[in-house]
Amino acid sequence: MLLSSKLKLECFYGNGNRLYLILQLSETCLCLIFAPLYPFKLLLIGMKKEDLIMNRKQRILVVDDEPDAISYVKAILSDLGDFEVIASYDGMDGETKAKTEHPDLIILDVMMPEKDGFKLFYDLRKNQQCKDIPIIMLTGVAEKSGIQFFKKDMKEFLGSEPIDYIEKPIDPERLKISVKNALNG
Repeated sequence: MLLSSKLKLECFYGNGNRLYLILQLSETCLCLIFAPLYPFKLLLIGMKKEDLIMNRKQRILVVDDEPDAISYVKAILSDLGDFEVIASYDGMDGETKAKTEHPDLIILDVMMPEKDGFKLFYDLRKNQQCKDIPIIMLTGVAEKSGIQFFKKDMKEFLGSEPIDYIEKPIDPERLKISVKNALNG
């Protein structure tokens, strides 16, 4: 019976940093759940894949050195739905969290200490784990310097472009549309 069924193995992170391994046999899934908080506990559950995914909150990593900017983005995101928002206050920590937290979306400021947003964007695109995570860039560069920068410019200089490039002060409606497009697209 097993040989005639379709066999599929998937790994993804869900709510609570659990690693789900799914062995799919037709419409039924055998799901092995490993929870890092309980490293010796391994559970075997039979359930449909859709049920497992539907219970998982989408995770958004917000990287900005300004706590008020992160709070503002969180408030905007709360209007869209129930997301797990992970905050990071500099580029180095943002890179670490992108690799360990496996977010569904990254919202990234350009001007930050330690590692700026352009360098972090470039490094994430070169990283096998993070290269496909959609990224929305936020910047106050034009407001402070008068120099405009567009997402197409990033493709020219960094080899890839973000989902969107939004100037500060952030237009809440534009950010909502960008987030929806990034997570549903």
